[in-house]
Amino acid sequence: MANGTNEVLDAYLKRQAKGGKPVKDGMQDSGEVGVCGRQDTEEKERRVARSMNRIREIRERVGLTQEQLAEMLSTTANSIWRLENGHTRLAQHSMVRLGKALGCDPAKLILNVPAEVKSDVVPADPNPVIDAIAAHIATRGLHLYKVTGNSVAQVVGVAPGDTITVDESEAAAAQPAPGDVVLVEIGAERVRVLRQFIPPNLVITNRRGANMINNIGGDPTVDPKIVGVLLRDKENSRP
Repeated sequence: MANGTNEVLDAYLKRQAKGGKPVKDGMQDSGEVGVCGRQDTEEKERRVARSMNRIREIRERVGLTQEQLAEMLSTTANSIWRLENGHTRLAQHSMVRLGKALGCDPAKLILNVPAEVKSDVVPADPNPVIDAIAAHIATRGLHLYKVTGNSVAQVVGVAPGDTITVDESEAAAAQPAPGDVVLVEIGAERVRVLRQFIPPNLVITNRRGANMINNIGGDPTVDPKIVGVLLRDKENSRP
């Protein structure tokens, strides 16, 4: 991954810590779970981590025990167990090391999550001025939306109530830049949601609490497809 990609993905993973606090190194065998507040909140976050984690599946597929994988990574079997069960957060550098050890793309370690999702956008509020502008810019593949969800509000600052312009031309959808906010169709209902793009094939949410990561071209039950890229001011174009 390029440096810019690493920074964006690392920032996302660090945001998974409650309150935006730094995450623990996934390869350190500290025995601590971290500061998660109440026990029920801690267990909920673990369930989310397990639901997005394919480490055990891939490890067993290639015929490695936890002890063997731990030896390859100069860590302990307990550390591997904690990663597989969501007791330790999967940091970006851990993904890279695990991917090399297991002989797979690091993105494959993350499971697509076919969760129930609601649309993050609706057409912009109608009025004569907006309608005239929308009709004009639509000829260039641009469309106006009102944001209704908070999928990317935490880091990139696109919040409910904002009016945004999305480039839905084929060229824009085919070549988003690292960190771009993209409009994605997802699930059987083809719901339109906002995500942040991480090359080569990840689209992620960026908010407090439970987040989602999806792999473009992955699970057909989710089948995320980028259909547009949010236009932003240059000074605000990256998180």
